[in-house]
Amino acid sequence: MITDEERNSIIKEVIEQILLKMPKVIGNLMSHHANMAKVRTEFKEKFPEFNNHSETVARVIEKIEGEHVGLSSGDILNRAVPEIRKQLRIIEKVDLTKAVKPDENTLIVSSNNGAL
Repeated sequence: MITDEERNSIIKEVIEQILLKMPKVIGNLMSHHANMAKVRTEFKEKFPEFNNHSETVARVIEKIEGEHVGLSSGDILNRAVPEIRKQLRIIEKVDLTKAVKPDENTLIVSSNNGAL
């Protein structure tokens, strides 16, 4: 069992090591953030047709990032472009201005579980 003095000494050492590493960690985070802002700006300039579809773009990029962990930002975006275009073609076919009223006389059975 360790004494309170030994415990406090260990805690002080850990805190000192953390504080010494913080500037490097924060610097790396700032650099990464600046790089991502640059990549995002370049992507928006290269593909202005995606600017009004940020939700679709984000969803596709997140999917590709999850499937290909460790790829660079540029590679992820290059893989995302065809999928984004595919998703936008699908979305453009959907008419959200017209609502189709279901026929009241038609009974719809949803599955084999007997639900009506």
